[in-house]
Amino acid sequence: MKTIILADFLMSIDNILSVAGAANGDFLLVVFGLMVSIPIIVLGSQLIGKVLDRFPFLMYAGAAMIGWTSGTMFLHDKALGPVITAAAGNWIETGLPAFQALAVCVLGYLKSHRK
Repeated sequence: MKTIILADFLMSIDNILSVAGAANGDFLLVVFGLMVSIPIIVLGSQLIGKVLDRFPFLMYAGAAMIGWTSGTMFLHDKALGPVITAAAGNWIETGLPAFQALAVCVLGYLKSHRK
């Protein structure tokens, strides 16, 4: 619950900055944008929280996607990607993202089941 409240707060700050930037100084547009978007963010995060409580495997699916994305980002880095690929070969293009996806899930599972 604390995580959801913190995420709501941080997304709200990000949302305020985005709405203010898009409004180009029009105060009424800022107020309208916040009145529409903040309830959507709060209700959306509550809905996601309820879905994750009911289907906890979705947390692991999301964590795996983040791990896969980070591995892909390593390989697409202009400086680091060619070094990794040259050192390990072409198999690393699938192997590194898969390893990171698995590692994130395993570490998350171990941390959540630690006594």
